[in-house]
Amino acid sequence: MKLSEDEGKRNISSDEWKKVAMELSNARSGVCEETCDELIRDLDWWNLSLGNFLEHAICHAAIQSDDFDALCVARSVCSESVVLRANSPETWFRYGVVLEKLGNTENARNAFHASVSLGAGEGGRMSSA
Repeated sequence: MKLSEDEGKRNISSDEWKKVAMELSNARSGVCEETCDELIRDLDWWNLSLGNFLEHAICHAAIQSDDFDALCVARSVCSESVVLRANSPETWFRYGVVLEKLGNTENARNAFHASVSLGAGEGGRMSSA
């Protein structure tokens, strides 16, 4: 059985993306509702850390929302990440994307340069020649 192209796709509004970004930010900081508490308790039991995944998800949701407050939360998350993992090209690139979305082109360019200088794009994809 093959699904049609439109089946399963849902347009998510900017407000919904903003809510996702804010809820993930709350979960990351430990301030969340009852369902979030259950998730955190389960992750603690399995001794799992979703820090990097949550950072990426918060930034993605904020970029999709195009909301200033959500983008500021993402900038804060990215700023913390580049301090804690200064040698991570992915973290610098994500920071550049968020800064660019906020209109801070000069600092975004600097973040992209830092990402490249740390090796972003090295190794690339295999091409079938």
